[in-house]
Order: sequence, then C-alpha cells, then structure tokens
Amino acid sequence: MVALYFLHYNFCRVHGTLRITPAMQAGISDHVWSLEELYALIPEAESPTKRIERELILKAVNKIES
Repeated sequence: MVALYFLHYNFCRVHGTLRITPAMQAGISDHVWSLEELYALIPEAESPTKRIERELILKAVNKIES
C-alpha cells in the first residue's frame, strides 16, 4: 500500500508548486499517469486453486525423483 501511495504521489498527482508531477520534473515520465495506468502495474493475485495445483505437482515430482 505504501508503494502504491508513492507511485500515485509521484506519477499521478500534479503538485501545485511544480505544476507537474515529480516524476515529470525528474524526467522519468513524460505525462501524468491515469489511475488505470497505475492499477495496471499491480500484479494479479494468484488464485488459491493455482497455488494448490502447483504444490501437488511439486509433491508428485519430488516423489518420482525419490
């Protein structure tokens, strides 16, 4: 959550004294990011089903190797 806050603060929020974002001032970005661009950076959470399937596959592989 803290990282998201800093991303928003530096890339999405136009600061009154700068009249641009800090990322634009630093030359890191060339435009004000939309919230959609920011949210697109958040990785999708892995579903519990995929995690369980991966664990079962790893257990099966370990049994075969033993």
